[in-house]
Amino acid sequence: MWKSNVRPYGEYFAKAQAITAAQVAGNQTANNPSRFDNSQGGTGIRVAVPVGGSYVAPASQVLTLTVQHSETATGTFTTLGTAVYTGPAAATTYVGDDLLCEFILPPSAKPWVKITIGASAAATSGAVDVFPTYISRPPSK
Repeated sequence: MWKSNVRPYGEYFAKAQAITAAQVAGNQTANNPSRFDNSQGGTGIRVAVPVGGSYVAPASQVLTLTVQHSETATGTFTTLGTAVYTGPAAATTYVGDDLLCEFILPPSAKPWVKITIGASAAATSGAVDVFPTYISRPPSK
């Protein structure tokens, strides 16, 4: 089956980032925060396993992606929302490009967006990528 994680070149919030039991900022500091004011309401933020990699989640791992926003790159960031993924009751291995969770930016999002990511328990092995993906939507009326 085709996986629809189209990765924009160089626009990662996090790339090959290990998941810890604490919320941490995406490791691509040049892109975290990123400016999205020209694409609000048509952008998703995805957490996926790096292409060619794997990710082993412990049993019932709760993965949390927190999305924050601000009017400026250096302003005060407030929480826009949180995506929470609860894994299966047994330890699970995900392979390259598997989608773990997704957050769709609402049209009310402020221009600058940044992320933090963490889990209830650290991954047994592997890492994740966090990146924007542009979603085709019909125009609002």
